[in-house]
Parts: sequence; structure tokens; C-alpha cells
Amino acid sequence: MGLVDLEALRHQQAAAFASGSGGSAAAAAQSALPSVAQRGLMKALTLVAPACEDQAARDQYWARTLKPLVDGFAAVVGRPDLKKMCHDDGVRTAVESLLESFIGK
Repeated sequence: MGLVDLEALRHQQAAAFASGSGGSAAAAAQSALPSVAQRGLMKALTLVAPACEDQAARDQYWARTLKPLVDGFAAVVGRPDLKKMCHDDGVRTAVESLLESFIGK
């Protein structure tokens, strides 16, 4: 799975939460990687960014790597029906996956 594929999964997750389709699409997108692999991948992607000497390229890299995570998280916590949604297994799985990505250890 390449960086472009991972980025597409992140955008799919953010779109699923924003559209209110809940966890099924987001959970399917996130289930592509086990949590250990997802943490390792995000850690690697985070460690690579300082190697970009060009500030514009680094900013674009951060936007493509972290923005989908932030958008997905904001879409989840910003929903007025979060208390009702959090009982859905797909939503819970997607939230756990987002948190795993933020941890990145």
C-alpha cells in the first residue's frame, strides 16, 4: 500500500464522517492496516518530514499526511450526535484507528 493509497483511505474516512454515513465506510477504510502497522507507518511518515529542506515542500507534505487525520477527528468530535454514534462498532473502530495514527509509536 503506497502513500497515495493511504492518503485516499484518510480522505475516504474524513468524507464518511462528514457525510454522516458513520463508521461502515470509515471502518472499512481503516481496517486495511493493523494498528501496529498503522502506528509504525505514521511514525515513519512523521520522521521523514524534517528531511524536506524546502519549507513549501515540507508544508505540503504535512498537509497531505496529517490534514486527513485532523479532518477525520474533527468530523467525529464535532458531530452533535456523537453520543449516539459512539455506540456503533464501526464508528468506535474508526475512532480507535484515528487515535492509533495520532499515537504513531
